[in-house]
Amino acid sequence: MEFFADGFLANVPGRKRSVAIVANRPQKVFEPDCQIVDNVTLDTNYGYRRKTMGYDVHITRKENWFDKCGPAIALDEWKALTQSDPHMRLDGYASAVVGDGHVLRIDSAGLAVWTAYTGGGGSDCNAWFDFRQGNVVVKNPDGEILRKMWQLAQLLEAKVQGDECEVYGADGHVIL
Repeated sequence: MEFFADGFLANVPGRKRSVAIVANRPQKVFEPDCQIVDNVTLDTNYGYRRKTMGYDVHITRKENWFDKCGPAIALDEWKALTQSDPHMRLDGYASAVVGDGHVLRIDSAGLAVWTAYTGGGGSDCNAWFDFRQGNVVVKNPDGEILRKMWQLAQLLEAKVQGDECEVYGADGHVIL
């Protein structure tokens, strides 16, 4: 099994290379002039890759959401489910205005929005569900979204599993 840990790349005065510092490991202390370069994920070989900010949770039928083999959710199945749920809308794209005023648009045939989501309290608050490689994925879901994911998973005869393979139950809390 491969181990990954969240961490940082940092430039430290007097060192030629950036050093990898594993988060949650207090034995490594930043020197006063240390500059954080990037968030990364460290692997068992002390290599690293850039870490995208956020945490994905998946509706999946596979043993582990990332497995290449195993039962997959079909795109047509996902589309049919979103069309049968009065609170899901299959848009096929998502767009947002970014800091400089430009519009960022993501196109995906299985991208749907949960219209009944109340989180954040704003009128511009959306919960996006994206179909990817036989799974349905939500980035950074809160408890309300996790509960909706569980409901959808039951209809798809699937489970709700986080990036680290933990499984969520009906109440949105980890059960495995």
